[in-house]
Amino acid sequence: MKRNLFINVLLAVFLMLATSGCGQLVDDSNFTLEEGDTVAGSLVGLSSNVWIEQGSTVEGSILLLCCNILVEGEVQGNVYLLTGNIDIKPSGDVEGKVNVLTGNISR
Repeated sequence: MKRNLFINVLLAVFLMLATSGCGQLVDDSNFTLEEGDTVAGSLVGLSSNVWIEQGSTVEGSILLLCCNILVEGEVQGNVYLLTGNIDIKPSGDVEGKVNVLTGNISR
């Protein structure tokens, strides 16, 4: 019951963020937020490999479906990962919560 609620909320948030125009929508199979770059708002992705390089910042949350993410930079919000793996390196910082429904969290 709790898992179904989480999935429904996650999908609703994904659709809301993807259609609101705020932040950035990942549309490549591989996305890199390079050193010195900032996403003002949330980062939303589907079926991508995402790399947040050291020295880069996401000022909102990250919401990913069927993705893998490597965090070496800063995420000022939460990370929501529906299916995939997240690797947070020593230089990486997620200020909010890391929520992974199906996958692994490495620190």
